[in-house]
Amino acid sequence: MVSDAELVPAKNVSKDFLHSIVNMYIRVRSFSLAKDIIQDFKIKAKQSKGKALHKEIQRSSDEQTQERHN
Repeated sequence: MVSDAELVPAKNVSKDFLHSIVNMYIRVRSFSLAKDIIQDFKIKAKQSKGKALHKEIQRSSDEQTQERHN
């Protein structure tokens, strides 16, 4: 097995190693960024649902109050 191994010039190894590191960094960073964007979207969706629910409850309460006065 050792006799079949090739000796690769150090210049190519360092370029391949750098390419692998940069590639992995970009993948991990883009995954993390996508995860953050999705999490922000979910939080905003929950907040808007909560606001809409609050407004809906307020409207129904106002309607019931008006019906009682009429």
